[in-house]
Amino acid sequence: MPGAEALAKTGIEAMVLSYKDGLALIIGTSGMVGLGIMVYRAPNGSWTPTR
Repeated sequence: MPGAEALAKTGIEAMVLSYKDGLALIIGTSGMVGLGIMVYRAPNGSWTPTR
């Protein structure tokens, strides 16, 4: 089901983002992925997970 159709069925209005909002989403996502990689530790304490 397309997103616009799902929003219409639930009565939720779609958000309209400006260029600043899109840029903030991109920068924030990249930053959080980088932070997650820096703090990731495998259960055995090494940087590479065991298989």
